[in-house]
Amino acid sequence: MLHSGMWLFFVLSQQKDFIMPHKIHTFLYLLLVSATIVISTGESHARSDIFPLSSNSKPIYWTDCCFYRGSRGLTQIEISYSVAMDELTFKKAGQEMLSSFKCELTIKDDQNKTVYTNSKEKIIRAASVQETRDQSKGIVDLFVLDLQPGEYKFEFTLEDVYSEESSKISTKFAVPEFDSLLCMSTFQFASQVVRGNAQSPFNKGNQIVRPNVARSYPMNSSLLNFYFEIYNLQPVNEEITNQFALSYIITDIAGDTLFFIPQQLVPKPGASAAKVQTLDIRGLDIGEYLLTIVAVDQASEQAVSEEGRFWIRSPLKTTQVLPMSQDDIKRYRDQIKYFASRDDLKLFDELNETGKEAFLLNFWRSKDTNPETPENEFMMDCFSRIDYAEKHFKGREGGINSDMGRVFIIYGQPDEIENEPMEMNSKAYKIWYFYTSGTGKQSFVFVDKNNEGIYKLVHSTVEGEIKNEDWRQRELR
Repeated sequence: MLHSGMWLFFVLSQQKDFIMPHKIHTFLYLLLVSATIVISTGESHARSDIFPLSSNSKPIYWTDCCFYRGSRGLTQIEISYSVAMDELTFKKAGQEMLSSFKCELTIKDDQNKTVYTNSKEKIIRAASVQETRDQSKGIVDLFVLDLQPGEYKFEFTLEDVYSEESSKISTKFAVPEFDSLLCMSTFQFASQVVRGNAQSPFNKGNQIVRPNVARSYPMNSSLLNFYFEIYNLQPVNEEITNQFALSYIITDIAGDTLFFIPQQLVPKPGASAAKVQTLDIRGLDIGEYLLTIVAVDQASEQAVSEEGRFWIRSPLKTTQVLPMSQDDIKRYRDQIKYFASRDDLKLFDELNETGKEAFLLNFWRSKDTNPETPENEFMMDCFSRIDYAEKHFKGREGGINSDMGRVFIIYGQPDEIENEPMEMNSKAYKIWYFYTSGTGKQSFVFVDKNNEGIYKLVHSTVEGEIKNEDWRQRELR
């Protein structure tokens, strides 16, 4: 039986407006939870506490490991790695600088038998010598494999081709089993999470989760992004709502709680759920921290927790490379507003000039679809669309802020345009059609409501856009 004071604390802690007092040890919260519900068996957090790992000699690189439930009783493993450009040797090749490295992953079972081996070779291009010394730019990639639960040995070797230097990371690790009880994957710490279904090794459903392999975030300018999955949620009956609860706790190395979000109710999409979460960690000092997630299934009255370490570091020292007048800052914000999340834009607005510059450089770098080339193709394409929108679309605050400009910048050049001028009893309108694989023909309908050349979006078949099936009757007359 809980002490009356502890019981009151537990009841209050479930309310959305309750904030946990500063430096309440995480154990107290977990103790309170365990007093009222069944905690799933198995110390899930112990399976990945050795990661992330760094090599001890040049080239210095990082590896991290995430576990998810696979098929046929197997566990899916994602082993990510990252190496900064300044750790590699570059050679001049025409107008650019080239580097190359090889990496090999080998996994052996407890009988020292090799159960998995794979290798990759990467070529990196840089536009200048200065870029090759950029500590914040590098290569991130991963290996994906399935294994039976059990004990294994992990060996990862990375060789700088031009210098012939190589370094190895070797350790033992346990692959967990995801049984019939409520359980949770490890979480993938991310440098950036963006919506999209582009071909990427970092796809998680309709989002691209780019790993932060070192789990290291700069102080005062960071959002903590991470991805995780929950399994074996119980079916809903008439007496139980179709929801489960999540709580987030951040503690320091002393175990004192510095950040706490009480239970948030989340709809059950089925027996499993995938979740992307962003936490504002700008108030944390330099040091090591532990993120704990607690999930509670109301139907089964089971709970499970998972932990993962991350670090706050001092920001990289960089010289100013962007002009930062008020007009420049407004232009930079306009350039990112259709691709950044609401949290990203809120963070950008709150940063000082130095923070805004670092944010912009990291933002566009994280969007680079091919970081092995000196060009950022995604950024160049966006700027090209923005320039076109400014020149060809009319809006009260410029083409970039018009409905046509927004759609063009996000979705690109339409495949077909239907253009209907104004008539006696009908306003002028345009319909843009896009042909996409999987979804077929999609459309955007724009109407010149005031006969001034400014077309407003009134209907679209694209999910998440405005819907108005009766637009002809409602908007054209």
